[in-house]
Amino acid sequence: MSTIYTLGYSGWKPEAIKRVAERLGAIVLDVRASARSRRAAWTAKGFAELLGDRYVRFREFGNVNYRGDAPIELADPEAGIQRLRDIQGADRRPMILLCACPDVAVCHRKVVADLLADELGWPIEHLSPEVPPKQHGLF
Repeated sequence: MSTIYTLGYSGWKPEAIKRVAERLGAIVLDVRASARSRRAAWTAKGFAELLGDRYVRFREFGNVNYRGDAPIELADPEAGIQRLRDIQGADRRPMILLCACPDVAVCHRKVVADLLADELGWPIEHLSPEVPPKQHGLF
């Protein structure tokens, strides 16, 4: 069994995310509906350059209602689960669900994490820049 981690990159430095992913041996699933940002480091291209083959863009798990106060609605969760299973070994490796939101309680990545935990039977851990990495057993 492995673990599903979630991470809202607001408040993080890109290099710290890379170190965490490497220490965990995790793949990073970018679950944003739109992987754009004013800061180049936070774009899909920026994360791909930083993380290499650890980074995978998963539009299927994006929240189609990310721009408003509408309820969370995942784009195509069934297709996302199937795609995850199609990636060699992805359903056996730790994964980090990546989004911009700093508060997991109001972020759609919690919905994705719960969905994948039900599907895979894995525990969930929410990573935060406020919690020293030692508390996550990473350093």
